[in-house]
Amino acid sequence: MDFEKCPECGSPKFFSTQSDRKGLHTKCLNCGYTGSLIRGTSLLALSEVRCIELLKLGFQNKEIQRTLGIKEMTVKNQLWAARKKLDAKNAPHLIYICLKEGIIE
Repeated sequence: MDFEKCPECGSPKFFSTQSDRKGLHTKCLNCGYTGSLIRGTSLLALSEVRCIELLKLGFQNKEIQRTLGIKEMTVKNQLWAARKKLDAKNAPHLIYICLKEGIIE
């Protein structure tokens, strides 16, 4: 399955690399952006999924930041972007959607 363009850099060199039960994994040949196509329309970055997995385990944003070695504002942005892409009302709803759709276990 090919996509029109990369959501990160806009390059037309954006394609699927493999499919599994969690979704379709994608990669851009231009910038290296990788993500997963979830629920047929929303593209979640792997970093967003990692933040959601830690959030599910009860980690606070500060703990996620330390665990992943990224800034706390980046954690907030990743979770906000994931909520927007999956139309989640809040963090618990985001976790529920991800569990229901098999994005996380």
